[in-house]
Amino acid sequence: MDQRMLQKLLADAQKGKKLLDKRMAEIENTTFSVSVGGNLINLSANGKYEILSCTISPDALSDVETLQDLVVSAFNDLVKKVQEEVKKVEASFVPKMPF
Repeated sequence: MDQRMLQKLLADAQKGKKLLDKRMAEIENTTFSVSVGGNLINLSANGKYEILSCTISPDALSDVETLQDLVVSAFNDLVKKVQEEVKKVEASFVPKMPF
């Protein structure tokens, strides 16, 4: 591999990294929301997994065990939603890498 090809390869990799970093920053600033139990629990978080809001319907308060299960379910759904978005972005860059 000659010097020019290597320089181009490195430049392309740097451009790809900058674009990936930009997309990841966009995800970090995106709000993701989930609702479980027929809107009994609503959670919102950003792409940094920081919870932004949590709404619990008074109807969910009568059964503590169910409430706990719903909160866990909502949180897990929210984490999965963010992870799926991150995977989509990462996957979109893999085929574009020249190596």
